[in-house]
Amino acid sequence: MFDENLYQETISALHASEDTLSEVMNMTHKTKRRGRLRTTAVLAAVIAILCCMAAAAATLGLDQRLAEYFGATAEQEELLSTAAVPMNIVKRDSGAVMRIEQIIADRYCAAVLIDFTAPEGTVLDQDYYAFDRSVSATSRDGVKMNTYGIGWEVLPSSTEDETGRHATILMTIHSLKGEFNFIGAKVKLTLDGLYRDNCLEELVVPGRWSCTFTLPETDPGRLCTVNEPIEIEGKNAVLTTLYVSPLSLTCEIKQGTDDLKETVEPIYSDDGKESIAPEVTLQNGETVGAADWLFLITNYADKRGRYCFRMDEILDPETVSSVSAFGETFSVE
Repeated sequence: MFDENLYQETISALHASEDTLSEVMNMTHKTKRRGRLRTTAVLAAVIAILCCMAAAAATLGLDQRLAEYFGATAEQEELLSTAAVPMNIVKRDSGAVMRIEQIIADRYCAAVLIDFTAPEGTVLDQDYYAFDRSVSATSRDGVKMNTYGIGWEVLPSSTEDETGRHATILMTIHSLKGEFNFIGAKVKLTLDGLYRDNCLEELVVPGRWSCTFTLPETDPGRLCTVNEPIEIEGKNAVLTTLYVSPLSLTCEIKQGTDDLKETVEPIYSDDGKESIAPEVTLQNGETVGAADWLFLITNYADKRGRYCFRMDEILDPETVSSVSAFGETFSVE
């Protein structure tokens, strides 16, 4: 017996255009009257073709929209590709289609590339959109993500869209504290309506799109244990770890002999860049500074802080010899 619901779930897990999926459905409907054997054979052939298409897509490496977003050269694309996986997830509701194309992640930062097509008659021509959302995640060692930050950016589309119904949206997720990290984590994501504003007051497209996926299993970065004292404008703290990846540089501290709240005040008065002043030195002697901070979070209850930066260049962690932060230099070789 032909199970259409199961079939829809199967082809939705593969990557194919809307026209391809429509044609596949037409093929299967035409064969259902001609007997079970013919239908099963066609279904098997169609799934085999789509699997080949998905496999081909997976070998293409980093999606060019992500490469352009990170400003990657051809050589740097290879570094980012180790942190990226194609998702090929398609969900439909209320005449709209949400397609997750690719995800890239390190320990503390993840980016989800979303292709969104609105129902007929709806034009997506703004430079900012946001979804109402629910996100839960569990690391591969069972730790749940409790505190996270979300960001949205509209990226240039990879295809021409004369109808104006299409938007490419990058969703960024940051793990702000605790032992959770994104490597190999299982994520459950629900997007509930597309809005024109971050306050979720101007609804553009109603609908609900839910999915579950696993983040990249390979850590593209290096986590280095430091546990050395540092000073921030005369106040003492302890630098516990440094994490260097192609996506980010993250410093973690804990309270030292001085009260942590008083110690970290300068970080927030200058947006972290002057107090932390992160800089890496490569094995060839070149130095790379920070382009901007991604998040600056101090958890006063746990007396710990996590400060994450995007660097001026995409880094190969294996070529980094030392990291300077808080006025001190630490070897990471």
